[in-house]
Amino acid sequence: MKGNSSVTRTAAVLRLKIAREGNRMAWEHGMVKFMLLAAMVVVATPVVSRSVAASEPSSTVGFHFDPAFESSEGYEDVGTNSAKESMEAWCNGCAPDAWQVTADALFLARRNPASAALFVDQAVNEEILNASDFHLGVHGGFDLSLTRWSGERFGVECRYFGVDHWNANVLVPTTPGNDLNSVSASPPVTVQAGTAIAASHASELHNFEVNTRYRWNDQWTLLAGFRYAELDERFRADLIDPPTPFSLQAVTRNRLYGGQLGAEVLVWDCGGRFAVDAFGKAGIFGNAATNRSSFATDVNTESAIGDRTPVSFLGELGIRGNYHISQRWSAQVGYHLLWVHQVALATEQVAVSNFFLGEGIDASGNTFYHGASVGIQYAW
Repeated sequence: MKGNSSVTRTAAVLRLKIAREGNRMAWEHGMVKFMLLAAMVVVATPVVSRSVAASEPSSTVGFHFDPAFESSEGYEDVGTNSAKESMEAWCNGCAPDAWQVTADALFLARRNPASAALFVDQAVNEEILNASDFHLGVHGGFDLSLTRWSGERFGVECRYFGVDHWNANVLVPTTPGNDLNSVSASPPVTVQAGTAIAASHASELHNFEVNTRYRWNDQWTLLAGFRYAELDERFRADLIDPPTPFSLQAVTRNRLYGGQLGAEVLVWDCGGRFAVDAFGKAGIFGNAATNRSSFATDVNTESAIGDRTPVSFLGELGIRGNYHISQRWSAQVGYHLLWVHQVALATEQVAVSNFFLGEGIDASGNTFYHGASVGIQYAW
């Protein structure tokens, strides 16, 4: 009996060792496959370290392998609860039904106007004032958005951003006396020179859009929606101390209506509090563009009025870094690029204004904006 018992125990020990060795080999084989798969993912998508579904907060689980491990004990789960609690402390991933509100301060630079002669000294046939003399620089605004997620994949976003106005002022001297200056209109308007020309250029941009969003996978979110944009500008120039008072101005309005398509992609996520995403949008718009140009003396006022409905293009690109402060709050910083094509710009109206026929408009202009944003996001 003792011999049989000894043989039985020996056999049991051997089976246990075999089971342990099999588990170890299976675990090592699984780890090798995992590492190979991870390497393939990194090669396939080198810009993404780890993608996380926004609706599925994840936790990091650590496993220890012990040579004395008994198969009946199962794997030891270390830090699962603490990792989960840590993730919940900063993750603002949405529940299946959730709201997100974002408020950013926006600092956009508008590209300087394209070169165009505005005033010319007739005596020497040289430009006195050019549209490129205006340096509009950077101006602040707001970027606000509200998103409602319904389920894990579908959402509706409302967004507004705007910059009230860019301003630039130029004062250029002129030759006083009997010299004549001409306004580069079509045909030109001749005026007696003063001591200087005081000119200003103002521009403002407002945008409103409604987009439907679809989470295609953990990395990509697609969107389609409607965008409305306003681009208004004003140019004004006054002669200083001329024999006859003279002022010139051009006021343009653009009202863009249309649809757009876009996408948002998770660029980088290390699995912690910080992540980076990028987005792009592009759309075709109908534009109700108008121009109201005029010049005034102490005797009369002449106007040139025009309107067009060109097909315009508006494209936007951006990149954002998001740092999770808590489960609901996060801070973000970004950089934006915006391009608008086929619009009426104030300084480009002078050359096409016919003050004798009272008409004229150029709606083929384009302008470019770029700048940074910084703000917060709250999710509930």
